[in-house]
Amino acid sequence: MRDNETLISADGSFELGFFSPGNARSRYLGVWYKKVSSRTIVWVANKETPILTKSGALRLDNKGNLILRNGKDGVVWSSNNTSRTQQNPVAKLLDSGNLIVRDGKDNMLWQSFDYPSDTMLPGMKLGRNLATGLNWFLTTWKNSNNPAPGEFSFWIDPRGFPQLVITSRTAIRFRLGSWNGLQFTGTPQVRQNPLYNFQFVSNQHEIYYTYELQNNSVASRVVLNETGILQRYVWIDRTQIWNLFFTVPIDQCDSYAFCGANAICNIGSYPVCACLEGFVPKSPSDWKQADWLDGCVRRTKLDCHSGDGFWKLTGLKLPDTSSSMVNESLSLKECKALCLRNCSCVACANSDARGVGSGCLLWFDKLTDIRHFVEGGQDLYIRMAASELDKTRCKLLDWHRRFHIIEGIARGLLYLHQDSRLRIIHRDLKVSNILLDSDMNPKISDFGLARTFGREQSPTNTNRVVGTYGYMPPEYAIDGLFSVKSDVFSFGVIILEIVSGKRNRGFSLGGLGHNLLGYAWRLWVKGRPLELIDKSLYDSCGPSQVLRCIHVGLLCVQQLPEDRPNTSTVVLMLVSDTFLPQPKQPGFYTERNPYEAESSSRKESNYSGNEITTTIIDPR
Repeated sequence: MRDNETLISADGSFELGFFSPGNARSRYLGVWYKKVSSRTIVWVANKETPILTKSGALRLDNKGNLILRNGKDGVVWSSNNTSRTQQNPVAKLLDSGNLIVRDGKDNMLWQSFDYPSDTMLPGMKLGRNLATGLNWFLTTWKNSNNPAPGEFSFWIDPRGFPQLVITSRTAIRFRLGSWNGLQFTGTPQVRQNPLYNFQFVSNQHEIYYTYELQNNSVASRVVLNETGILQRYVWIDRTQIWNLFFTVPIDQCDSYAFCGANAICNIGSYPVCACLEGFVPKSPSDWKQADWLDGCVRRTKLDCHSGDGFWKLTGLKLPDTSSSMVNESLSLKECKALCLRNCSCVACANSDARGVGSGCLLWFDKLTDIRHFVEGGQDLYIRMAASELDKTRCKLLDWHRRFHIIEGIARGLLYLHQDSRLRIIHRDLKVSNILLDSDMNPKISDFGLARTFGREQSPTNTNRVVGTYGYMPPEYAIDGLFSVKSDVFSFGVIILEIVSGKRNRGFSLGGLGHNLLGYAWRLWVKGRPLELIDKSLYDSCGPSQVLRCIHVGLLCVQQLPEDRPNTSTVVLMLVSDTFLPQPKQPGFYTERNPYEAESSSRKESNYSGNEITTTIIDPR
């Protein structure tokens, strides 16, 4: 084939011939779309050795090698696929745009799809042949007039758990992430769609990503442009232009390791970088100046033999997997157990996100290049020391969320006591019977001990006291008498537990062995009620609102039922600035001797719950 001749695929989609990019005089052998009005080059043979005259010629020798010659200067490019003589070799341009050479028995000797330029066409592979060592990757042009390899490449990094990356020379610029059975973890926006299907294959012979068009009459291509941006285009016949379908990277959080190690990038936050839970900036002064390169380090070192646990993060681009280990046969539970048995393991996740998830992915080094997605993303389980796992959990429930929960429980009780067709007394209201949805909205649950009454029915009693000690009011625990005020007492206990972050039952603090109600009461009468607040709330709470909650909680746990507010009044007290009366002494205001207090604190998990002592102490 001479310079002025071309080879066209059978369906007329692609054309092979010589071209000069832009205004350049250099000539190259390439493949372009035949049916697209603007010439769009998808493959170049002699990228680094242009022909400077129109004397180029392409021929196929008897060994099945494609040879490109420059009239006077000899060979400028060759497929160089074989040194043996072949039987009737034939070169052909397929309808896919793939230039191939076959022998007389239809065996593939060579194909241009094995040597991509800057464009990935349907059916082309991006990855590696583990048997032959052949590496399929895209490389940018140096510039719009020069198809020689440029600065950026798009390829699969096979180390650890394989992942797609865009590199600048040898440095990673953008990481599309590992394959999770649905998509690459760094591009949840790239999903199965009506335009094309994509597939990732990883076995002992090869690792590759490929895609196929749903409708072959549509022209679509993936191109790595000169600036290292990966773009998918679709040709629109009506407008005669290439329409941009998607592009990556899209923002600063896509820049590789933008926030450093053990940090997370969230484009919707300000600043965009934050340390992972349980981690602090390695260089605090630099961090304050938005220099995040040094990343974060653990606040508390892991202790392999002292009950480390996991902190779950959701909606993430999983960290760099180049040093990770994968076991596709394990469940998430087995994966966590495997991580905890290895003192070097720092995090784990499902390797396959389909369905409920499966497979095990483990990290053993710094967690790098994590970002948060508003939609999509995966769950990551970060290993943390037991002590660190406990602020972190407290820190998650900041004051705004805790007050939202308190208010929600109050409104739920109001419905049961007043708005429901029948009045319902729960009789076992406690923290463990409050369920939280994904938005931290509380739902009262477990109505197995509940009793219903007509509107005009008065309090009643029972010969069999059921419920949970620590939440029962005195009149119910001692005499079996219950009413809506019984639930109000339980709710008051819950308020004080939420504010303090402590349980009423088994509580021992303050030196006198008080339970939580007793401790809260003594702080109140001494004028120091804010000392009850959970320390993790100091940065997120408003003192006046917390003080009001403590006040309402103490009003709810007063010893006599008639002193306690009804549920509608409780709701009003919480959400308004209405006057609050001074609380009276709480029921079950107990004081244990020092030995009993210490024993209860140390052996809370062994407490039988079968007995309760009611000692009323005069606070004066």
